[in-house]
Amino acid sequence: MYRGEKGTLGNNQTIKLSLTTPYYDTAPNPVAGASVRVENITNGDIFIFEDQQDGRYTTSDFEPMINNTYNLEVIYNNETYTAEETLMPVPEIDRIEQSRELGSDPEELDLTIYFNDPANEVNFYYITFLEGEDLLPTRNNV
Repeated sequence: MYRGEKGTLGNNQTIKLSLTTPYYDTAPNPVAGASVRVENITNGDIFIFEDQQDGRYTTSDFEPMINNTYNLEVIYNNETYTAEETLMPVPEIDRIEQSRELGSDPEELDLTIYFNDPANEVNFYYITFLEGEDLLPTRNNV
């Protein structure tokens, strides 16, 4: 699965590699010592990802281009793994509304995101929200 952020330049990229673990084992099993590269098949650009020795491989010079096809190549323990994907455009967000009145739990904040999904395309969206502290202080009447 690819995780990206809307509204960023995209030049800073991280690829996380790990080995499988037994079902009940909750400790991660990160991979260090692999060779990781991404090639833009459309124009031939190659991006080398640096091993951070903790399962993360990073680059700061990636150039994401909409509708270009990319090939990921990972070499680890004399095995080569590849994947190919096309970077698809995402719709513009028209507006976001929040409410505590729409859901079943008045303590939970409900968000509604409005955007135009192209009707003639099959699209999938993965949206995550991070819960944090209140960003604005509580208003007090004086």
